[in-house]
Formats: sequence, C-alpha cells, structure tokens
Amino acid sequence: MLKISATQLESYRRYLLDKISLQQLVDSWTKRTEPSLKMIAGSIFHAKIQGMQHEEDERIQFDEQDIIDARAKVDNRSQIFEYKLRLPIDTKHGVVMFTGVADQIVGNVVHEFKTTYSSFSYDQYCESMQWRAYSYLFGVEKVQYQVWTLQEPKGAGEVIRVKDYNSMMMYTNTCTEHEFKSMLEKAVDLMYMLNLQHEERLQYA
Repeated sequence: MLKISATQLESYRRYLLDKISLQQLVDSWTKRTEPSLKMIAGSIFHAKIQGMQHEEDERIQFDEQDIIDARAKVDNRSQIFEYKLRLPIDTKHGVVMFTGVADQIVGNVVHEFKTTYSSFSYDQYCESMQWRAYSYLFGVEKVQYQVWTLQEPKGAGEVIRVKDYNSMMMYTNTCTEHEFKSMLEKAVDLMYMLNLQHEERLQYA
C-alpha cells in the first residue's frame, strides 16, 4: 500500500509553487538526500526542548539558558509528544495510508515546534498543508505553530543562539478537509505519473 506523510504532502505544495524542483520533490519523497547541518541542528533543538533522548553531534552546541527559556514556552500540561497516527484514505488509485506525527497534543490542540534560520514568515505557516492535514488526521480544532529562529550552525562547535520566537494559531474551518483531500489526491496522481507507486520507501508495510 502506498503511504504519504504530511511532510511529503507539504513538499508537493512547495513544488506546485516552484519553490523546489521536481527532482528535489522526488528526492524528498524517496529520502535520497542526507540531512543538512541546519536540519540536524533543528532536530537536536527539537529534542532538547521536549526533554527527549537524542544523538549528540559535536558540531552542534546550544546555549543552556536558551534551551531553558524555550522549554518554558512548551505547554507542560501534556506530555503527549511525538504522537504518530496512520489513517487509510480512499483515492482514485485505491487506498493510501496517510501518516503524521504531532510534536505535542494538548486537549484539542496540536502544537508544532519549528526552527528557522530566516525571518519569521506568517504566510509560510498559514499556507502550509501540514496544519490542514493534522486538523483532519488528529481530529483537532486548532494547530499552534511555535517557531524559534536560530543562528545558522557553522559546524565548528560554536554555540548556536536563539534569535527570536513567534507563535501562531491556525483554526480548522469548513474548507480545511476539502483542501487537504484535494491536495492529497493530486500528490498521489503525480506519484503514479512518475511510476513511484512501487518505490520501497513509499510503501506501507
């Protein structure tokens, strides 16, 4: 069975906007590229603010007080972190398994922790397919983005500081489900058009 994640669906949306090339889209879908230093730093920061175990990288160091301050912005009323759901969804190509991982769930709100190295952009998150997908997948009314702007890692073990923090709430509406399912159908169409339906990394075991 073909599987597709919320991250892969967002990559497809970015492809439609010419923000990434077709080859970059296929590479992201099939996970053919190695994570960049920025991605590794973001993952480590993510794990630290959630208090989760993670692999250390000698190239990545964070300011201890920045981590303490970031943890203070996490809603500690819930310890439901990294909550994964799978949902079979009918498409014209048959059933596909849609997957998503919520960084945190508090009541009827999914919290998504993000890191960026450029100025905060409201539109980037407002237009994202991720929150639309998560509102449907997790059955929540709201998705809150919590975004930390970091200094770019230089890979020499220098301390990476937090430059800024922003938070925004996205609200489910009557169009959310339609937007999500329409985008999912088109993404699956492209997978079949590119003959990726048998790609090992796109199979749900």
